[in-house]
Amino acid sequence: RLEKITNNQAPEPEPLWKKELSKINQVPQTQEDLTSQLKKLYVIANKFGLYDAADFIRKPAGIN
Repeated sequence: RLEKITNNQAPEPEPLWKKELSKINQVPQTQEDLTSQLKKLYVIANKFGLYDAADFIRKPAGIN
């Protein structure tokens, strides 16, 4: 569990995305091409609420 303590303040709660990500087991490496990987990453980014990152990879992934 990751927490940060500064200036005698209470620990900050672990961000929800880190908590949820820690529940997922490591997946074996894929041999898919980069565009296919970016399309999957786009879906994952949106699922985790990383909307700016998803928008950033939309064009290179060929997603309209």
